[in-house]
Amino acid sequence: MANASIYVRSLDTGYETHIESNEFGIYTAPELIVGSYSIHVEAPSFKTIVATNLVVNAGSVLRVDFKLALGQRSETIEVSDAARLINTENSRLSYKVDSAQVANLPLNGRNVYDLIQYEPGATNVSGIMFENGANTVVNGVRESFNGFLINGLSNTGLSGGPVNQPILDTVEEFQVLTLNNSAEFGSSAGAITNLVTKSGTNQLHASAWSSCALKSSMPTRFSRMMFLILPTERERLCV
Repeated sequence: MANASIYVRSLDTGYETHIESNEFGIYTAPELIVGSYSIHVEAPSFKTIVATNLVVNAGSVLRVDFKLALGQRSETIEVSDAARLINTENSRLSYKVDSAQVANLPLNGRNVYDLIQYEPGATNVSGIMFENGANTVVNGVRESFNGFLINGLSNTGLSGGPVNQPILDTVEEFQVLTLNNSAEFGSSAGAITNLVTKSGTNQLHASAWSSCALKSSMPTRFSRMMFLILPTERERLCV
């Protein structure tokens, strides 16, 4: 349907963007942050369609097609699970690590890039190879060939490896691309780690952590605290 009005709304923040389909009925909503969304479609002489349960992940392309039915615009059809379960937009092989895994999987030293070693084809080469590349070889490709992105920008050093190591609590999720990467990732021949940092929500929250090394020969232990500030508490703090 050409020139249909499409509203893409973030369920986490309430942010909404408005776009229109082109003459072929195709629409694109670029640069969406990671999170849950709903899509609202309107067109003259057709019923309104609302699609829910849509999740956008790091580096993903989510395709959602609609079939409009004749009727009044005031009539609404709600569709759940409208997105395609199989990725037909590209052929690359990738794996996702979400915020729950980042928070709960064991890490020695709070280095988020160590989570790459959980993916198929990844090998820990610490003490074996001495290149820059998060101490990881993926599918046999040299460690220094790995690429790193943060929020779509390059985080790869001139000699390989990540330039900056994000604090663990700031990571929303990341995607590890291991095979059949497209030309947009042509600067790196190895695995690509596409990391997305957390963004704001409608709830004020914070976290803190501290380290305690008991002996030089023992691994560092970390303790972590989470804080959730409710609106009433936030008002009290601002007084």
